[in-house]
Amino acid sequence: MSDEYLIKLPAGGGQLLMDTLRSSAMASTASEDCLMLRDPAMESGWHYSMRTFKQSEHCLFMELAMPSYPLFLLLETVLLASEHAIVEYDDDEPITLARVFRV
Repeated sequence: MSDEYLIKLPAGGGQLLMDTLRSSAMASTASEDCLMLRDPAMESGWHYSMRTFKQSEHCLFMELAMPSYPLFLLLETVLLASEHAIVEYDDDEPITLARVFRV
């Protein structure tokens, strides 16, 4: 079972975030609008720990299958420099990245 979120960013921030994550060591599969990240320390049957889809220039859809602390640190570092909001897919209430990853 996975959890689904939206990451809302300023205009152009979606592509910048995707490009930054794509260059990480955890990036396992990438296309123009989809990126799969996998924490190599996680042992599971999942092919990815997290999938990110670019919905628009300012909104990414994030599917989190296997949350891990290294993945949390990667996203925290990438998102630190930008204004952003994370919401559950079916809700409009902002949620913190720490709560998403349960740290």
